[in-house]
Amino acid sequence: MLKMADDYSSNVVAFVRFASSGAVTTYGDKTGLFDWTGAGNAAQVVEGDALTGSYLSLDGAGDYLYTPGRPGFRLGPGAFVIDFGLKTSTPGGAILDYKMDTDGYQISLDYPSGQITFWNGRSYVKTSTISVTDGIRRHIAFARSADGTLRIFINGVLDGSTTNAFNYNADVSIMA
Repeated sequence: MLKMADDYSSNVVAFVRFASSGAVTTYGDKTGLFDWTGAGNAAQVVEGDALTGSYLSLDGAGDYLYTPGRPGFRLGPGAFVIDFGLKTSTPGGAILDYKMDTDGYQISLDYPSGQITFWNGRSYVKTSTISVTDGIRRHIAFARSADGTLRIFINGVLDGSTTNAFNYNADVSIMA
């Protein structure tokens, strides 16, 4: 039997995968290191075109998942990748929030453009060139290389890059 492995899987800090349906109250992270807690009426919904067969449904009215902040969420000054799937038709709002005041980072949907933005706690670092609020599922990745180049990929296609040497080392109390 051939076993495939990712050389970097030991570096994965969080891996939230939805694989059933129903309300989310407490959901174990696939790394086995911690749990995520659902707020509002966050729910897992079965859908065939989702990578795992299900996805997290948030209606925009106080729904989110959260877990306590931890050192592993500090991205530091070097290379990192943040990778997720997204399907939405509504612009505005945070997708990933590890920010407090002017520290940390956030990925959000710009309002009214519907473009994906990466925020360093003080300002926007990179914004996609296309709107992703057309109801089509997309694979989105922000990847920063060791030389400080931050790239955004949408469905595996480079959508832009910028230099970003910011040290994301904030101690934030909640990842949501």
